[in-house]
Amino acid sequence: RLEDLPVSFYFHIQDGASFAQEIEASVKERNELAHHFLDRFDIRSTEGGREAILYLDEQYKRHLPTAEQIELSVAQFDMMCQIPTALFASPNYEEAEERIFEGIEGVVATVGSSSVNDIARQLRDSVAELYVIGDANTPQTVEQATYQGGRIGREI
Repeated sequence: RLEDLPVSFYFHIQDGASFAQEIEASVKERNELAHHFLDRFDIRSTEGGREAILYLDEQYKRHLPTAEQIELSVAQFDMMCQIPTALFASPNYEEAEERIFEGIEGVVATVGSSSVNDIARQLRDSVAELYVIGDANTPQTVEQATYQGGRIGREI
């Protein structure tokens, strides 16, 4: 059944390290603003109120591009997650429309899987310990297989 197929996505943003730094800086400044804003300005005075408004306007202008990039990335990711479902649900999936996503360096999608453990079966009687993980163990998502591999790796 189509709804039983595991589907995983890897989503990579171009220049992701720089983007992550921008987000970290925005979060840090947001926390500073949320916790120390009233300490920095005397908003009971006219001059202090003006300074506070100017500061808030400056922060808004400075962080708006990062916020817009986050919104765009989330919207693109959401749209990409809907594509396999729409594609495979359509009886004419060969005629599906092409979609272009800007600013994305790469996408890895895995759709469906089956257990392939021939090597494990061959090795079972010839090794002292054998750990079968990922799809060789049972069909699963990339995240589940990675978690399982990490867990077993720490155990041994």
